[in-house]
Amino acid sequence: MLCELATEHAGHATAAAEQSRILLAQAAAEMTRLENENLCLQQQLSLLRQENEELTMNVAKQSSLLDKLKKDAEQIHSKPKSPQVVRKSHKIGKENSQTLISPLRERNH
Repeated sequence: MLCELATEHAGHATAAAEQSRILLAQAAAEMTRLENENLCLQQQLSLLRQENEELTMNVAKQSSLLDKLKKDAEQIHSKPKSPQVVRKSHKIGKENSQTLISPLRERNH
């Protein structure tokens, strides 16, 4: 009788050990998957931070350019100049603006 109980308990212990092994293998696989996903997300975050920094710099450059254009416009209104000078300064502003915007458009398309 004791041998039968011991054999039965050994069978239960073996089944429990096998179930534990399966659960450990599943947990290890899930950890590996999560680590890989985390690495991918960290790389994406790094790229987004870099892009954010570039966009911030471009916005700062554009703001500076707009401030300069506003200042130039104020000077033009306060001191009348020939039409050729006005057109030239306006054209330069448009060229600079397109130069700053163009790289962003290329990246987003």
